[in-house]
Amino acid sequence: MPAPESSALIDRVDSADRPVGKVRRGEVFEKRAGFRVVHVFVFDWEGQLLLQQLGRHRDRNPLKWGSSVAGYLNAGEDYLEAAQRRLREELRLETPLAKFGSAVMPDQEARKFITLYLTRADQSAVRVAEPGHIESVRFEPVPAIRRQIEQWPKNFTETFHFLFRFYLSTLRLTGAKEWEDLDGPVPDWNA
Repeated sequence: MPAPESSALIDRVDSADRPVGKVRRGEVFEKRAGFRVVHVFVFDWEGQLLLQQLGRHRDRNPLKWGSSVAGYLNAGEDYLEAAQRRLREELRLETPLAKFGSAVMPDQEARKFITLYLTRADQSAVRVAEPGHIESVRFEPVPAIRRQIEQWPKNFTETFHFLFRFYLSTLRLTGAKEWEDLDGPVPDWNA
């Protein structure tokens, strides 16, 4: 099942991320509705993060770089189901996911609830399955991504800026050790 079209109904959520109704995906900003999205950071075995360049014909952020995988949740879908679905649909991957955390950010006067998952994959296993949706993908070392964001911030989506900072700051606060113990993808972000 592909990402919801702009006319598709998705869950409208309250300030505590509880469903309170339905809203058309294309109307979330106009109605300033709370809504849910999922993001996945895909790392290779050397700790490089896969970046996705959004398609040139996308309504929002064309040709900007963002998370490895991202998408709206379908109505009634939970975050993990959406992450697994979008990972399959966008990159043809079916790898184990580890929930990293959840956050909320403003998006055009709407409230966007985001859950971030992490996974690992061989670079050779990644296949772009939605070429109109995705312009290109590339693996980059985390320190190189940090430098690129500092030098060319407009090349990245606002949501990626937010989630990348969330990821790095959470690792600094909680320590990378807990993710290493779970065999989680934790790159050397100090390099």
